[in-house]
Amino acid sequence: MFRNIYQSGLISLLSSVGYEPLQLWATEVRNGSIKRIRDEEISDMVIEVISRDVRETCITFPANRTEVLAIKLPLIAFLVKNLNEDFTFEVEVTDVRGDKHWLRASNFQKKSRQSPLICTMPLRLGEGWNYVQMDMSDLTKRAFGRKFSELVRIQVRYKFMQIADCAEFSVRIELTPKTNYLQSSGFTKLAEADLFKRQGDNKLLV
Repeated sequence: MFRNIYQSGLISLLSSVGYEPLQLWATEVRNGSIKRIRDEEISDMVIEVISRDVRETCITFPANRTEVLAIKLPLIAFLVKNLNEDFTFEVEVTDVRGDKHWLRASNFQKKSRQSPLICTMPLRLGEGWNYVQMDMSDLTKRAFGRKFSELVRIQVRYKFMQIADCAEFSVRIELTPKTNYLQSSGFTKLAEADLFKRQGDNKLLV
């Protein structure tokens, strides 16, 4: 989708305040709902997902399985509200050899695990709104010993979660002196390290 487009700075893939924010996303809902509501805490529109089970509801981008994002910017970030329910975030990437790998973070997972194809890791969220950022280049190198080439696909699964507009699912975030966003942490031992740091301070929204 973005292969022939000049990529620099910020690419916004989802905005909860935009017109039809999930227009280009595939949505799968069983025994639940996906809707846009107003969050009083931040006084803005957010996307709310409700499901009986984390496996029953997801959003995926691109919607068409035959398409790929082909985004080469290495950082991806999103703003999500912790409602103390199960949440899984997964990206599909390719390395410079063209091989596919998956990076998956879940707030219900306790330890990191890896195989030649997939790396799963714990995601610790603070109370309220959290800004989460993943360095796909760093994680691809550390988990698979390969150099990151591009982002192929994004999939998010949740039982009850809210997503707000803060350049969420945006590749490469431009930081300013006003912000206090935390970067994703590196790790030395995949089975033990937390691959994400968290930020629960609502001031990061200002």
